[in-house]
Amino acid sequence: MKILFINSHTGTATLPLASACLASMLENHFPGLVDCPILEPAPGFSIKDTADEILSMKPDLIALTLYSWSRIDLLSLSDALLNASDSNCPLIIAGGPEVTADPLSIQNHPSINLAVSGEGEIAIS
Repeated sequence: MKILFINSHTGTATLPLASACLASMLENHFPGLVDCPILEPAPGFSIKDTADEILSMKPDLIALTLYSWSRIDLLSLSDALLNASDSNCPLIIAGGPEVTADPLSIQNHPSINLAVSGEGEIAIS
C-alpha cells in the first residue's frame, strides 16, 4: 500500500517531521507492506501540476498535514485531486493543527474522506 504524505514546504530550514514520524511508524509496523513517500510542494506551487504529479504516483491513500499557512492551498489541492481523478481518487485524510482546531469544517470539506484530530501517532496505534 502506498500512503503519500503531503506537507506544504515553507522554506529551507524546515523538515516535515510530523509526516516523517508517522511514515516511519507505519513502515515499522507493516514492514514490506507499506510505502510512505513524503511530497513537499514548494511555496506557490501549481495546484494542477501537483495534482497530476500526485496521481502519477498512484497512491492508495493521501495524508495531508494542514497548518494555518497551508490549509487553503492543500484543501484546493485535495479538490483538484478529486476533480482530476474521476471515481479513482485515492482516499484523502487530513490531519495537523488545523484539523485539531477546526475538525468539523475540515471533515465537511467535500474532498476530505477523513479528518484526524489530535496526535496522528495515537490514531495510527
